[in-house]
Amino acid sequence: MYAGHAGVALALKARQPDLVVAPLVLACYGPDWVETFIRVVALPVDPVFYSHGIAAVAIGALLSGLLYRLVFGATGAAYVTVGWLLHWPADFLTGTKPLLDEGHMVGLHLYTMPWADLAMESLLLVAACALYWRVFGGSSARRRTIAVMALALIAAQAGLDYFFASQGGWGFALAEPARQPHLTYVAR
Repeated sequence: MYAGHAGVALALKARQPDLVVAPLVLACYGPDWVETFIRVVALPVDPVFYSHGIAAVAIGALLSGLLYRLVFGATGAAYVTVGWLLHWPADFLTGTKPLLDEGHMVGLHLYTMPWADLAMESLLLVAACALYWRVFGGSSARRRTIAVMALALIAAQAGLDYFFASQGGWGFALAEPARQPHLTYVAR
């Protein structure tokens, strides 16, 4: 899931219009930022497990909500927490992620079918932008901006799907190509 996480942020913002959008978007991509940090710093741990495992996602969600509450106040902190939590089910659709330990991976792994990944993420983005449009699309200029934003996110996702498909699959910060596209299995 790449552009779809932005769609989750837009849908949550539509539900709570006074949310500060930057921390919300960061929270929706939170586990990916944690994984990137672990890889860049080269910590001697499994970056996927310690960023996308259920326990890691729950801890990150609680911390992001608490940080939002400390900086911006109580209004919206729950939505930031939910945004972080929704990262895992969104990634379940497109990749494989750890369930309870490093050896048990689950997910539909739509990255192996770029057309299906693009279709699913596009539907998510269109639905999220429709919610956002309903709340924030008061003027024709705003409606155009929302439409352009939706098209830009879909185009970005299409470009990523095409690029990574031409490279043999998704790699860094996403499901490892060696892991098979099963609903669930034990890694060996």
